[in-house]
Amino acid sequence: MNLWHGIARRLWPGVVRLQGLDYTRAVGDIVTTLYAAPLALAGLIWLGAATDIPLLRSHWLLLLFILGLLSLFDWLSFSLFVETSPGIFADWAWSFKGLIAWSAVFTLGPGALWVAVLWLLGYFMFRWRRATLPEWRWNLARNLVLDCAVVVFCGLAALRVYSGMGGEIPLVGFTWQNLSPALVALLAWVGLSALLWAPLLAFFSASREYAWAHSSGWTFWRFLAITLGWRLFVDPLSVLPAVLFTQTGFAGYLFSIAALGITAALAHQLSQALELSRLRTRELEILERLGQELLAAAPNLDELSALLKAHIGGMFPYSHVELRLFPAQTLLHYPDDWSPVEEAVWESAAAGSACCFMPNQLTPWGERLEAKGVVLVPVLDVETEQVIGALYLARFRDLEALQQVLPALRLFASQIATVVQANRILARRLAYERLVQEFALAGQIQTSLLPAQMPQLPGWQLEVVLKSALETSGDFYDCIALPDGRLGIVIADVSDKGLGAALYMSLSRTLLRIYATQKPDPAEVLVLTNTHILQDAHAGFFITVFYGVLDPLTGVLTYSNAGHLPPVMVYYQPELALTLLPRTGMALGVCESARWETSTLQLSRGDALVAITDGVVDAENAEGDFFGAERLYEVLKLQAGQPAKVIQQAVQDAVTGFMLEAPQHDDMTVMVVARFD
Repeated sequence: MNLWHGIARRLWPGVVRLQGLDYTRAVGDIVTTLYAAPLALAGLIWLGAATDIPLLRSHWLLLLFILGLLSLFDWLSFSLFVETSPGIFADWAWSFKGLIAWSAVFTLGPGALWVAVLWLLGYFMFRWRRATLPEWRWNLARNLVLDCAVVVFCGLAALRVYSGMGGEIPLVGFTWQNLSPALVALLAWVGLSALLWAPLLAFFSASREYAWAHSSGWTFWRFLAITLGWRLFVDPLSVLPAVLFTQTGFAGYLFSIAALGITAALAHQLSQALELSRLRTRELEILERLGQELLAAAPNLDELSALLKAHIGGMFPYSHVELRLFPAQTLLHYPDDWSPVEEAVWESAAAGSACCFMPNQLTPWGERLEAKGVVLVPVLDVETEQVIGALYLARFRDLEALQQVLPALRLFASQIATVVQANRILARRLAYERLVQEFALAGQIQTSLLPAQMPQLPGWQLEVVLKSALETSGDFYDCIALPDGRLGIVIADVSDKGLGAALYMSLSRTLLRIYATQKPDPAEVLVLTNTHILQDAHAGFFITVFYGVLDPLTGVLTYSNAGHLPPVMVYYQPELALTLLPRTGMALGVCESARWETSTLQLSRGDALVAITDGVVDAENAEGDFFGAERLYEVLKLQAGQPAKVIQQAVQDAVTGFMLEAPQHDDMTVMVVARFD
């Protein structure tokens, strides 16, 4: 290990400025380039001596076609993912390029390897122009030299085995006598290739920055066996196109290549889908942990940078990230050795809309992007929704997926805005006694998480009131904008009051919002929220939740009730009896294996749904009597066909008139959803 580091620093002194995974990768690239270069050069000299130039001239169209196939199958590459430890994955990218190259070799002889060499050089030169950092160019050089050594030197050595066993070019049939030398040669090529890769893999596996450092030795060998097994299974298929070309001509060869293309396309699509799913899951998990730490630590803005840096690399790999609050307060600059973002970028970001720019685009601040993509996301003030800052991300790899990180960036910006809001509230309360200050601050933060106003839906009226018993509340409500114009409606009650219940409410609210935008079924949203509450919060609380998805066009409400007080359906016709929406499962935070059912309800013109928390029916007067559910139902029967505001005010007035001067012991929330087309 120390020898590798010493060699790398001697060949490129600038490697010492890199840190962590970037440094380890650069050291591996430099030393691998050094040990593979002599083999690559020897292979090219050997190939020049073994090439039958007249044969290549006579088949130049076929060679040109094979060059195009190498580009096509490189584009249709796919990846193998192995979980080395919980949440940490190692991957191995692969394609059918080797199969194409060997089918050409078994058809035209060793000279066909020049096509692979030309493709490698073309790919190298194309990427070199886009590589703006020295470490990226070292990586390109390593790939070129090592691939040349594998393709040419190891390939010619394997062909020597092939000819030594009596193999002939071209392959003429599917007899064992013809195929056995080819299969042994391919086995030799895989073995020699593995030997060339072995030093680099050993170096990476011993480096703590790589995924293998977090796994058992068995996981590494299992991954290695899978990759080698894949090659031993796939590479022998290269004899099929070669024999078909010899026996049936170009048509048979083209048929076999088409079958490989279909297979590669399916594997490519599946690999991309799995990788996208893995990345989105990782982003959500990191954002969730970051949100919990922000709530738990409530850091001031000066301490925020260190907390963000602990998460940002895993959330957005291969990226440079800068976060600024306007006019000139930089909260995050990652990595440290990257040049600051120009002022013209921030002036453009102040416009306020999220935007994504790809390579070769001219940005509004006048920069022509070359080897990177850029995303700008505004940070909006929680109270006023004015732009108070911006998040800048520059990405240098996997640019085709750049736009897919926008949702995670928006959530990240929202969390930052919440922290900024928390710091603003904290600054307003510095003069107060510490304990009072903490409760007041928590109450302000919690209030800022609730909707500033209820949504305005054509033909609908939504009203809500929340009256806390203390500075903070265990009750909360929410309205979540969903796809296709649907609206998520939440009313919930934590099993306690005070600061702990408020933090528990904030975590639950964040989880419900995240999963409501991912899952259309309310029951699935409750299952995912319940699982993460039990995994991440160990406060001994539970929470009752009514969550419904309203389609404003049809009036259909799809809901699940997790142990919450049943909402009441008040029909337009006074003669119709009130209908209760019963519980469809237990409260959240009790049992990880709990499940919930989903029900539907039709709201017609003039109908109203009234949802409350138990603080309403449990309200007490001076004599210790409870307001009770029956009094509530009598009030609601008199409000049939009334507007939402009238119904909400009637319930509130009835409770207030019952309690008079008696103290309030529990939080009270009343939400009314009425249809008035």
